[in-house]
Amino acid sequence: MAGNGGVIGPVNVTSKGKNTITSKTSSGDITTQPGTRVAQTLIVAGGGGGAGVSPSNNTAGGGGAGGYRCVEVNTLSGNTTYSIVVGAGGASRSGPTDADGNSGSTSSAFCQSSTGGGGGGRSTSGQSAQPGGSGGGTGGGSSSASAGSGNAGSFDPPEGNPGGTLDTSGGATDGAS
Repeated sequence: MAGNGGVIGPVNVTSKGKNTITSKTSSGDITTQPGTRVAQTLIVAGGGGGAGVSPSNNTAGGGGAGGYRCVEVNTLSGNTTYSIVVGAGGASRSGPTDADGNSGSTSSAFCQSSTGGGGGGRSTSGQSAQPGGSGGGTGGGSSSASAGSGNAGSFDPPEGNPGGTLDTSGGATDGAS
């Protein structure tokens, strides 16, 4: 099962050189310390869910990791409340038929965001995996299915990698290669 993303930060730099580290693992508000002007923020989106399979086929693509970004934000004001959104992981699918996985949700903080991971591709129907922070992987059963592309947010540096593809000999290839 995919887990939620998160926002770790900010490191609140005050005028006296003190730092405060704040972690937020669910959506809500955060109030900066007095004197805060700059924050080093790590934003992680929710991961994608894996594809489901039918009883007659046992291959399915895995969900991609949520996008991961380290961002310096230098437009903050001290003693100010900001909304934080922590993206949930995408649900995997299961049941009597094949199904593609759901993509994860976007996380955002301080007008910056990271894209949810792509859902995994179906095993027999040729359903391609979804794009995302990191793309979902392909399932077996069809050579027409493709892995999900990574860095769906078009960030520089990239927030993730493409998903893995099915190796016709029965294994999977690494999407980071």
